[in-house]
Amino acid sequence: METKEAPKRKYKKHKKDIKITLKHFINKRVKNINIYEKESCPLYVQITLKRKTTAYRSKLDISSNSEEMYLIEQEYGMALKREIKNIKYFINEFNPIGNDNFSLSSVMVLYRTQKSLVSHVNSVLVRELTTAINKNLSSFEGVLSSDNILEELDALVLYDRFKELEDVKSIKSELGEQIFWLPYYYQVFCRNLQFRFYQREFVYHILEPTVLDYLEGGFREELEDFFTESKISVSQLLSSIDALLEKN
Repeated sequence: METKEAPKRKYKKHKKDIKITLKHFINKRVKNINIYEKESCPLYVQITLKRKTTAYRSKLDISSNSEEMYLIEQEYGMALKREIKNIKYFINEFNPIGNDNFSLSSVMVLYRTQKSLVSHVNSVLVRELTTAINKNLSSFEGVLSSDNILEELDALVLYDRFKELEDVKSIKSELGEQIFWLPYYYQVFCRNLQFRFYQREFVYHILEPTVLDYLEGGFREELEDFFTESKISVSQLLSSIDALLEKN
């Protein structure tokens, strides 16, 4: 009687994630003097990657005159977790495994210079508006040719001034007028959050939500929940943000 060989089990290969260890600490070697002439030390992030440990200053603007890290963790725990999550995301995006050109210093520069969601949306809107306005007003191009000037412009102010131009109207038709009011929606959200949760950590004044925070869903859901409770519809605003981020 022939015996059949049992079929060999097939195992799926799992992508190997590199181990990244991050923790915050108070850098006692760096001293700051605040307005009250008291000495304090800034918050740093220690990153261990590929058996190498490096420290970088935290993007959070936090300093302490205490040597006890647990006090900062108690007060700013949510913000610390968000920063660690964002740094890990940036490191993995640049594929440190087998990438000879990988530079942790370069990744941290990009992390530190990433814009908040509100700033990013404003910059994109200003760029779209100036393009539309330049089609109608040739003299306007010379006024707003500098990137530095574009960065300082407020999309709502620009829209309100030139909203009667046909090309500007088309932007409003595509995205809706609410998106120009995003900074003000955000201010209302922050003020009410601070009032309602006065005893809880107020994370959004410490580390503004980035595009990444929005795309991952957490901040988007909080924004939606708050305005639903306030009986203000932001569904059009969120849809407009989604459309804008898909284009840019």
